[in-house]
Amino acid sequence: MEDTKTILEGTKTETKYGKTHLIYGKGKGKTSSSVGMAARAAGNGLKVKYVQFMKGKGTGESKFLEKMENVDYFCQENSSLVDIEEGMNKKQVGYLRRYIEEIRDVEEEYDMLIADEILNVPLFTQKNDDFKLTYKDIERIIENKRSDLEMVLTGLFCNDSLMEKADYISEIKNVKHPYEQGLEARKGIEF
Repeated sequence: MEDTKTILEGTKTETKYGKTHLIYGKGKGKTSSSVGMAARAAGNGLKVKYVQFMKGKGTGESKFLEKMENVDYFCQENSSLVDIEEGMNKKQVGYLRRYIEEIRDVEEEYDMLIADEILNVPLFTQKNDDFKLTYKDIERIIENKRSDLEMVLTGLFCNDSLMEKADYISEIKNVKHPYEQGLEARKGIEF
């Protein structure tokens, strides 16, 4: 069977890859959206590199992504919550350094890169002395990506400069959430 890219070449529906997507905001659904994009791409024969910053294995999405064909999934073995004031511990910083390298020069075999929660890293590394990632660093990653690589970045915050570099921008707003009434995160729904 021919791959999707070959089938579409030379037709009116020929696909041009290489767009940048930003999914950000304080609402629920950023990771869910990026997992859906991975499923859609992989289901259509595209190869996806999914790098999940700031979350550990054991979530529903990690179990799903690890089993998906055409998806290579990178995630911390385990993760503890990070306090913005205290910064990250050495183990968490080690993962971040590794994952930044994973997304800087994405191999030709991949059609899509998803960097889930990367937009949070500058918020959580601002107190670290030995490692900081800034929004300017993320801008450079976008600027230096392969021209045919579809890139998806998610997180809480996105500055104007990053928005200028993006082709798709989705803001996820929190209008109402049971957490505000004291309901804890529920397995299978929030994680």
